[in-house]
Amino acid sequence: MYQIQCLYFYRHWIILKNYNHSEYETLKTLFRPCLRFILLFYNDSAGAQVNLVRNGSFEQYDTCPYDINQIRLATYWNAIDTNYSIDSTLSYHWDAPEYINGCSSSPEVSEPGSVGFLHYPHSGNGMVLSVLTYAIGNPPMPNYFQGQFSSPLIAGKTYCVTFYVVRTGHYGGLEINKIGAYIDDGSIDTTHDLTNILTQYTPQVYDTAIISDTANWTRITGSYTASGGERFITIGLFFDTSDIARQFDGRNIYMPAYLFDDVSVIASDAILSAGPDKTITHIGDTVQIGLGSDGDGIPAYWYVLGSTTPIDSGGSTHVHPDTTTTYVITMQTCGEQTKYDTVTVFVKKLGIADPGWLSRNLSVYPVPTKESLTIEGAGACSYELLNVLGARLLTGTLHTARETISLQSLPTGTYYLQVTDAAGYRVVKRVLKE
Repeated sequence: MYQIQCLYFYRHWIILKNYNHSEYETLKTLFRPCLRFILLFYNDSAGAQVNLVRNGSFEQYDTCPYDINQIRLATYWNAIDTNYSIDSTLSYHWDAPEYINGCSSSPEVSEPGSVGFLHYPHSGNGMVLSVLTYAIGNPPMPNYFQGQFSSPLIAGKTYCVTFYVVRTGHYGGLEINKIGAYIDDGSIDTTHDLTNILTQYTPQVYDTAIISDTANWTRITGSYTASGGERFITIGLFFDTSDIARQFDGRNIYMPAYLFDDVSVIASDAILSAGPDKTITHIGDTVQIGLGSDGDGIPAYWYVLGSTTPIDSGGSTHVHPDTTTTYVITMQTCGEQTKYDTVTVFVKKLGIADPGWLSRNLSVYPVPTKESLTIEGAGACSYELLNVLGARLLTGTLHTARETISLQSLPTGTYYLQVTDAAGYRVVKRVLKE
């Protein structure tokens, strides 16, 4: 009961923090014993990092790359071909993957570079270029790169593993399949003579299709049930050249060169959040929405509610609306299930009252529902019910403070109720129809 009371206080406390500072400070003193529990609850649930792979989109770096073979400069990433390290005082490994970032002035490792590739990253400014193995007739010299998790995987728990690849085309003419990811506790052999592929390890996630597309990023994904304690993900080729399918694109460049981005390991029960609603006071102001660094590298896309064209990818984005706008984040997990959430950026017009009154008063129930939906606290507002693609299914006006709309004609699924007041401010609620 004490925990429930604390969570109820927390919800009320956050509202007051945004809209009534003096009462917020008073309640903070009266309910100080609750704060420790609240912070623990928040950190263990809504505040948890969605993507367990640190720096999954290769945005963070210790030093901006300035030469080839510098994957180690991407924070939390490294090559594992330590037998090809020259000297600890030197800045690179032979035949380590390349760290590509738009911060670089070197054409070999900036995006898009004039050498090796003509691509932008799947998201953000960073990505990795890796030559997975040399052609038949030459010694294989595979490029493995390894990343770290923010916390160990939990035994028996299922995770969705995802990463994106695109063939460079310009750099290598060999196309292959079975590009994979191997997850372990760090015991993978990092001192092996890497003139051979690490066939003693079987990647838990890989794609059997030959990846030949040089224009569009290909999503490789699969489910993984943890043994417990895994802390690393290693990406590369783990199958012997006799076990992989390969084809040439007609050029005499016998190397499979691929770009990689947005590596993620996400628990099956992870909660997708678009972040709290925000208010800007000037038309066109830029504001960040989403998970920030906690959503780094997640396989998500952003849309303006009502549009089917993505405006960005990844766990967060920067927007600059000229009117109050609701944005939708979608994340496709393993099993082709898609998670959704919304966030509204209010554009507060001069001379107009506080836009937060509608979000504070609006109540929609029951959720989930089977037949009808009751809307309270939104008299004189209009409403629209949209599907997840933004198509308008129902529209109307709420003439009284409590009204009910029928959903009997709609199939089961996820919908969004958008309520708009006379000043143009909107609040969006997710609706589940059973």
